[in-house]
Amino acid sequence: MQPYDFGALALRLMLAAEFLPTGWSTVKDPVGRWAALGFILIMAGGIQKKIFVWHTGFWGKDAGRLSLYP
Repeated sequence: MQPYDFGALALRLMLAAEFLPTGWSTVKDPVGRWAALGFILIMAGGIQKKIFVWHTGFWGKDAGRLSLYP
């Protein structure tokens, strides 16, 4: 096993140890589940508006450009 492979595995295990208990409490809490789903929908709507309405793109050279005056 190369050092990079060990580091990547260690990082993934640390992230899993951090996020699994938090995710489990969210699954048990129906209010938290609906709040997470609502947040996902809001973020997806923001991405859709940036790409298809404002035509600025999500990745690439024009991703950070937002002109408020056409």
